[in-house]
Parts: sequence; C-alpha cells; structure tokens
Amino acid sequence: MSFEPVYKDLSFNCKQRLCKAQSVVETRVIPPHGVSIARVLCIDARCVMSGAEVFAGEVRYTGRTCFKVLFVDSEGENHCVENNVDFSDKIECSLVKSDSFVFLRGSVLDTDVTNVSQGEIKLASVIEIALDGDVKGALNYLSSECEGLYTEVKQVTCSNLVAHGNGVATASNTVEKVKFSDIVFAEHKAVVKSRVAGTDTVRVEGVIISEICGRTDDGLLCSATVETPFSEEMGAIGARFGDSVVARVKVSANARVEQADEVNALVVDYDLSFSYCVYAKSSVEVVTDAFSATHELVLKREEREIGYEKQGVTLFDRVEGNITLDANMPVVDNILAVTAVGLSVTNALAGDGEVLIEGVVSGNVIYYSAEANSKNSVAVELPLSLKMGASDVCEEDFVCAWGEVISVTAKIRRGNEIDIRADIAIETEVGQKTSVSVISGVELGDKREERSCAYSMHVAHAGETLWETAKALSCTPEIIMEQNSGIVLPFKGGEKIIIYRHLNK
Repeated sequence: MSFEPVYKDLSFNCKQRLCKAQSVVETRVIPPHGVSIARVLCIDARCVMSGAEVFAGEVRYTGRTCFKVLFVDSEGENHCVENNVDFSDKIECSLVKSDSFVFLRGSVLDTDVTNVSQGEIKLASVIEIALDGDVKGALNYLSSECEGLYTEVKQVTCSNLVAHGNGVATASNTVEKVKFSDIVFAEHKAVVKSRVAGTDTVRVEGVIISEICGRTDDGLLCSATVETPFSEEMGAIGARFGDSVVARVKVSANARVEQADEVNALVVDYDLSFSYCVYAKSSVEVVTDAFSATHELVLKREEREIGYEKQGVTLFDRVEGNITLDANMPVVDNILAVTAVGLSVTNALAGDGEVLIEGVVSGNVIYYSAEANSKNSVAVELPLSLKMGASDVCEEDFVCAWGEVISVTAKIRRGNEIDIRADIAIETEVGQKTSVSVISGVELGDKREERSCAYSMHVAHAGETLWETAKALSCTPEIIMEQNSGIVLPFKGGEKIIIYRHLNK
C-alpha cells in the first residue's frame, strides 16, 4: 500500500467577547460662582472610550466619563453643570495578539451621589469596560485526498477577516421654531440600523438621537428629541457583497440655539467615528474519521471549536410601564421634560429565530407641581425582558448586544402616577461556534489479515451510522449501499448487512 498522508491548513476568524473589567470614576461638581444648589433634578454619567493600544496579552485603553448635574438654585433658576473625567487602565487577556483588531465599549452601570451641599456635589460612577476582539484560529487536519484511506468528512462553516478599519464623518441638523431659548441639558447617541458590504466598501447607516432639555423664556423647562439620519460609505479592500459586517459608531456634538426674527432654531453639528470588520463566509470539509482496508491505523484526534461570524442586526421594540411617586413627593400637574434616558442591556441569549434581551430603561422625569410651586424630578426604571425576532439566529449562537432609547413619552395618569413609553433599538453582533473532532495525524499500523471468505455479514445496532458499518466491514459505504439496496437508514438495530468478495485462486 502506498501511504502518503496529505494535510491541509484551515484558518478562521470570529469576533467574540474577550473579557470585562470594572473601575470606579469619581468627581466633584461645583456650581457657578454665587449660585447655591437648592434641589437636584437630574444626574447623569456617560462613558466614551477614546483610544486603545494593543499588545500581546493586554490592551491599554483611555476613556472619558462625562458627568452632568441639572439642579435648581435658591432663586428657582435651572442650571446644568458638567465635568469630564479622563481615565486609563489596561485589560489582560491571553487571546489578544499584537495585531488583534479590538473593540472597546464603556458603559456606566451605576452613578451615586456620595455627598451634596449648597456648594458642591460629589459623584461616583461604576464603569464597565467590555473588550471584544477578532480571534484567529488555525487547524492542520488530514485531507480526504490521502490515497488508500477511506475517510468520513464533515462540512463546517467558518469565516475569515477580510477587511477592517476606521472612518469619520460629519452631519448636522436644524430644527426650526423650538420652544426653548437656551440649552440646559443635552445628550447625543447614535444607533447603527444597517451595515452592508459591497465590492471593496462598507456602508453603515443609522440615526443620531439628540435629547435636548432647554429653558423657555418664562424660566420653565421643556425637552425635544431630534433624529438625524446618517449614511457613510468607507473603503474596505477585500470586502464583497454578502460578507458579514461588524460596525460600531460613536458621536460627539455641539448644540446651540440661534434666533432670527424672534424665532428660535436648534442647530446641532455632529462628528461621527466608525470602526468596522468584514468577514467572508466559507465552507470546508474536514476529516473526522478514517480507516484502511489493508492496515490498522493509529489516529491522532483533535477537538476544536471553529468560529463563524454572522451578520449582526438591529432590533426595535417598545417598552411600557409606569412610575409612582413617593408619598412625600408633590403631585404632578405638568410634565416638563424627560432627561438622561438610557438603556442598559444586562443579558442577551440566542434562541431559534429570536434573541432574548434583558435590561432596564432608566432616566428622569422633570415635572411642575402647582400645589408646591416647585420643579421636581422622579427617577425612571423600567425593567425589560423581550423576545425579539431575528431570523438568522440559532440557539447555539453567542450574542453581544447593547441598546439605546430612540424616543420616550411620559403622560400623567393621576397626580402621583406617570405612564412611560419608550421606543428602543438593540444592536446585536452574532457569532456561532461549531465543535468538531478532526483527524490531525495518522500513522500506518499492522497489516490486516486478508479475508479469504466469499462474503461477510454484520448485524447493525440501533443508531449505527453507515460509516460505522463500513468501518466494521472494511469496505466503502458505496459498496454497502450497492450490495444492500433494501436497507433503510438510520439503522433501527438487528439489520443484517452482507457484502460479497471476488476471490482470486
């Protein structure tokens, strides 16, 4: 027997959640000179990752937490004070290589007031840093092209990183005839609605949501939500139609009120930054078992997980609920604004054709009470557990997810109860891992004793595969099917399989 095993190399890439880390960021917010804090209406903290350096085994990152406090002074005037705190640290992870392409996402898990007085507010936020990265895998396996071997193969799907990069863009929007004359509180966020690969390009489309809380001429507050669509095409050499795209976007903005002919207009200028990876899908056949009709084989097996990046999708839904004021709070006569609205995803699980999303919508409702002649606020916390349809998702997939509130509506149900309705968007990134046992090495063993009988019979056991029967009889599955045309697969157990041989004298 001529025995020259042939081996092939399989390489694959897949983005996955590598690890998480937490840190605490603290600050103190001081009101303008001569202003005393009488009542805090809203506190908010947002985290933005600003940079990363990748080394073997670790990622060093920098970020910024923006703290905002909306309060009423002793004269009943509204004020917003901001303070930005920069931070840096590192995450250690053995899967990170010096050339890995990584994504960092920072989110604020909780913000507490540690101390408050007329002259300052001390805040502390718990920041969670999620590190996602492209993970490379490689496998050397026995080829089915090896002469003299009968091989069982399994088709597996994998993906390869064909392009990655960054991009920037700008956008702007103008809203005419707004009610407020100046801006007190503003938040800006971006949602990717679609990400599509073309020939050497990637197109990312979505919407920017700006939540603006402004002050009217009579000193009251009102809020407005501004939606600004964006669409940006970036070069991605190697990308092709049908490839899977992972894309993320960050936004910073400058909002201002301009007045013309006694009419106020809101003007917002945006700076967008993009990060993307493009994965091409492929299917390969790997050898999972082998035998020889003439020799025993010594097989080396290797159990591996092969990753496959699927196309991520953005899912939309609505969350509804209500909040009840504490007994000592003034009743609600007029809702002025909804501020610091956010969505925290605490869990994302894949099912067949759906994704289970768990989390909480949070924010603040600022209202006016005529009885107390005061502006007050109440915190919003709406737990959510939603099954959202996603046709390409399977139960064994792993999902990374985060979300934003696109719009929120607050209505008075009764004096001490407020109904909340929030439209949300959940961005998902989906991957799949297939566990497969491959033959990574083979050695020729002792020669089998040549069978001199004209035929052989094998009794199948329940659940036995055609491959197992062929291995037991030392012949190909094709011969078994040719000489036993009446068999039905899978075997129920007890079937007699017979093969005939041509004997030479």
